[in-house]
Amino acid sequence: METDKKHQHYVWKNYLKPWATDKKIWCKRHDSIFNPSLNNIAQEKYFYEVDPLNEIEIRIATRFIEMNPPENRPFLIKKLAQYIYICNSNNKHLKKNAIEDYHARIENSIGSAFEYLYKKICLFSTITITKLISSILYPFNTFEQKECVKK
Repeated sequence: METDKKHQHYVWKNYLKPWATDKKIWCKRHDSIFNPSLNNIAQEKYFYEVDPLNEIEIRIATRFIEMNPPENRPFLIKKLAQYIYICNSNNKHLKKNAIEDYHARIENSIGSAFEYLYKKICLFSTITITKLISSILYPFNTFEQKECVKK
């Protein structure tokens, strides 16, 4: 039996790692300052759990796909079909964990590159690290879309 991942991060834990000390990070929310562990910040219970899409939401997603370059459309159509399949599934585990698992696969595929960067750029400022991480993630997202297109 598969185990549900209840606490799903909406900010990748490894992204927060450079700003942590002893696996804890300082945070300010409203008037409160606190020091949670990386496991207990930027996460919610079943954050990625899905509900079925209604007709309007499907039309909006379809219109978004149509507005993309033709070479990206097959990938996006496939992802929409997968999402609709998950949403309409009777499998509660799938509905609660499929999107989280998808993100985990992406994160795991680039995890070693992040570890390398953390070790090599520890002398840079926080701003430099943020710019570097953003520049790495953007091309990855572009690559992921184009990777599935067969000509």
